Amino acid sequence: AQALRHLAKKLSQNNDKKDADNDKVWA
Repeated sequence: AQALRHLAKKLSQNNDKKDADNDKVWA
């Protein structure tokens, strides 16, 4: 369960980063 939580956290961080990059592209 710990590994899954860790993976989910990592994925959500990656998504946040992508969103931020997209914001820069469209700004």
